[in-house]
Amino acid sequence: MQKSAIFSIRARKKKIQGQVTRALSRGEDRAWLAGIIEGEGSVLWASYGNDEWRAKISIIMNDRAVIAYAAKLMGATPFDKKRKRWHTYAEGFRAIQVAKLTGPHMRGQKKELAFAMVNAGHVFRGTRAAVALQIGL
Repeated sequence: MQKSAIFSIRARKKKIQGQVTRALSRGEDRAWLAGIIEGEGSVLWASYGNDEWRAKISIIMNDRAVIAYAAKLMGATPFDKKRKRWHTYAEGFRAIQVAKLTGPHMRGQKKELAFAMVNAGHVFRGTRAAVALQIGL
């Protein structure tokens, strides 16, 4: 990779981290979002048909207002799904920052996944088994 591309990625990462940190500046909001993620969300590594895996935090539920507020806190967009279910997600650097800020308020397996995500980074290349080994699952 060229130096300009690396600088661009670092600048984008820093900008996204700042946006999420400002949106989740209050401890109450961090704890609330952690509860929503634990109850209605998923903390996962998503693959899009190639060998690239990205960090992703996704929330799906029927309550539009809750999804809209969660999306605002994650710096994401709420989407209307079929059958009146609402969806929002954070991916890549944004998911890592959300995991970093909400992880201390989580319990159990999703907390472990959030901290693995923070420690591992936002993208992996390889098979599902290789990704699981790299993040320690």
